[in-house]
Amino acid sequence: MRSVRRISEGGAAGTGAEATEAALRTPAWLLRMPLAGLGGPAQLYVKPSDRYEVSEVADRCPDIASTLQTMLAQALQSGQIPTTSLAEALTEPVD
Repeated sequence: MRSVRRISEGGAAGTGAEATEAALRTPAWLLRMPLAGLGGPAQLYVKPSDRYEVSEVADRCPDIASTLQTMLAQALQSGQIPTTSLAEALTEPVD
């Protein structure tokens, strides 16, 4: 199972707040990536071990980071990604 989501730093979904970051979550990994033009490298975390996202491992797992970045880019290009505000994302139940 994979979950892809755009996350905005402020405002609620549908209020015009632009998403600043996209994320791809699998049972084993979380990839967080700034959207185009916002700069900064993608961040990769081992899940569920790194519950609080304190150990970024993209430099140690470049093949996985690259594969997930490609998958995330394809999902974003398809245009079927929900946009969620950070506040809204934090209130969603965890599966």
